Amino acid sequence: MVKRRNNLKELRKAAGFSQVTFAQMLGVTASHLNRVENHLDRNLSMDLAVKAAEILNVPLDKIFLK
Repeated sequence: MVKRRNNLKELRKAAGFSQVTFAQMLGVTASHLNRVENHLDRNLSMDLAVKAAEILNVPLDKIFLK
């Protein structure tokens, strides 16, 4: 599986959400979100990316780095 890098941390911070608050809004743990944001051992699922884009009010393609 290829890891897709994402802009989630930057977008979350720009929106003014703490990691804990944003994780709660997404329905995941802060630990899970941390690992996704820091490109560690978890890929950002498409379901989670769609939910994040909706919460952050950005197009889905802004979530992923190109």
